[in-house]
Amino acid sequence: MPRDNLLGQMIFVIYNIVCKYYTNEFVINSQIIIDNVQKYNFFVQILKMKKNLIKILVMLAIFAGIILVTNQVQAGSIRLNSLNFQIQLNEDGSMDVIENWNARITDTNTMFKDFYLDSSKFKEITNIEVYRVDSGNRQKLTQIDEEMYHVTKNCYYGLPISGNKFEIAWGVSVNGTETRSYQIKYKVIDAVKTYLDCSEIYWQLVGTDNAIPVTKLTATIKLPKAVSEKNNIRGWAHGPYNGNISVNKDNIYLEVEYLDSGVMVEALSLIHISEPTRRTPI
Repeated sequence: MPRDNLLGQMIFVIYNIVCKYYTNEFVINSQIIIDNVQKYNFFVQILKMKKNLIKILVMLAIFAGIILVTNQVQAGSIRLNSLNFQIQLNEDGSMDVIENWNARITDTNTMFKDFYLDSSKFKEITNIEVYRVDSGNRQKLTQIDEEMYHVTKNCYYGLPISGNKFEIAWGVSVNGTETRSYQIKYKVIDAVKTYLDCSEIYWQLVGTDNAIPVTKLTATIKLPKAVSEKNNIRGWAHGPYNGNISVNKDNIYLEVEYLDSGVMVEALSLIHISEPTRRTPI
């Protein structure tokens, strides 16, 4: 092969090798750049998705808050301006109770009161009556024998319910805000426990499950008859510190200026007797 031809062939071979190397390197680098761009676009999309997701979560949180507030408003509220108990103890061991409720009611369908059934405190609750009181006039509501979550307007029931409770509930059907007065009457059988030397009553006026705040609570427990010696009567109350109790010959009186929801009030009275008294269980 002539020299000049051999040199040309060698130059051609070297050229091809160089071109191939740089071409492959360019292709590889180009592919890396493309991959990086795709990765960048992918992360950009992820960031956009995250931003959109955050916006969605914020909107959902706001929406949930609006629903919660709306439901709370629709659920209504009750505040008792005054709650008064008139309790008459009877010689047969029963007691007749009258509760007078003066309430500020907002968007509420039903009002109720629950009692925990406890055979150590009483036997049963009977003779339930509910009245609406307006300007001194009482209108008795219609008694029904069916437990209802939303009691029909101007109807009431007094029934044992689940959870070992007895419930008195009545329909008020208030839209907006109104101030109304209701009176609840019932008899508690075997509420007074008689022993050899004393008689005892232990009654919970308001329980810890009460969700209604009370501006002023008063209660008068009247004895079957006046005792000869005031010192023969003892009275205690369990509840908040802002309450007072006084003992008289024929009654025990207690009051609480403000009672928050979830706070209980109980009355415990002991009446000493000079000789054994027996009575037939009811």
